[in-house]
Amino acid sequence: MPTPQHTAFFEYQQVTKTLAEMSDRQKVRTLKLELFHALQRGHDFQDRSRALEDRVTELEAELGARRVDPIAIDTQLRTHRDRATSELAETRKQHEADMAMLRLDLLSAEALCEALGELLEGRLSSIPDEGEIETTGGDPQAPNGQEPQAVAS
Repeated sequence: MPTPQHTAFFEYQQVTKTLAEMSDRQKVRTLKLELFHALQRGHDFQDRSRALEDRVTELEAELGARRVDPIAIDTQLRTHRDRATSELAETRKQHEADMAMLRLDLLSAEALCEALGELLEGRLSSIPDEGEIETTGGDPQAPNGQEPQAVAS
């Protein structure tokens, strides 16, 4: 692919070859026209160059935004880890407190069950057997198999 310098030199040669056959007035007009075209092309190249520079700047900015600062990431990760560790410690502490309360509730329930068991055993031992009720002839509803007393009117 020819370079811009080669292309410009080739165009220069093409224009100057045709100048030999022209009058001075036509030469000036032709050279002015070629100068105008050359200035237009130069202006177009400058515009494209600026547009490309702007695009490069945009892409560099995007790339810069995507680049990650390892120190910032490390700091964020440490902060996240510290927060999670703190939450875990608090959760464990709350769990231990809940377990202690459950142990106390269990001990209380066991003591209550034991007391109720003793009370029921005491009540059951005070109720006479069926054989005792028949031999004494007492009212099973009366305490200790005693006869009910008459009510005075």
